[in-house]
Amino acid sequence: MTGNEGNSVIISDSYPHLPLDLFCMPRTYENTLSHIMIPEGMVKDRVKKMALEIVKFYERSGSGQPLTLLCVLKGAVRFLGELHHAMEKIIRARELDLELEQSFVRLQSYLNDRSVQEPVITGLHDPSEFKDKDILIVEDLIDTGRSMRALLARLDDLSPRRVKISR
Repeated sequence: MTGNEGNSVIISDSYPHLPLDLFCMPRTYENTLSHIMIPEGMVKDRVKKMALEIVKFYERSGSGQPLTLLCVLKGAVRFLGELHHAMEKIIRARELDLELEQSFVRLQSYLNDRSVQEPVITGLHDPSEFKDKDILIVEDLIDTGRSMRALLARLDDLSPRRVKISR
């Protein structure tokens, strides 16, 4: 989710790979990696830009409601931390009245390395936590979209004010 829904960064298979010797990395990765596709600095800068776009979007919407960052466990935890921190810095610098809350959900589309028919969603126990709220889903990777569609349908049952997906 950004202010402009077309602002996603797409990394194609033909994106130039960068040599390992140009980057610092833990020794544990030396024998497992052949190249770097996306440098850490590029990722961090993109997270800051996303944070700015998200804050601007909710600043313009002027709902006065807290924004709930709904983290999809476990993969998005670090992304959530970076995004939340960047958003807080922007909110303070702009002296905005935008409160951020965090909530967590787990989506399981595999059981014992086999795909399941319907993704299992855990962590949405209290419907009042989402009713009439602005929700921003923070996910690190969306593959086929099947799990995300299931989560969106479940959230819709909880009557949030608005649901967006960070991307």
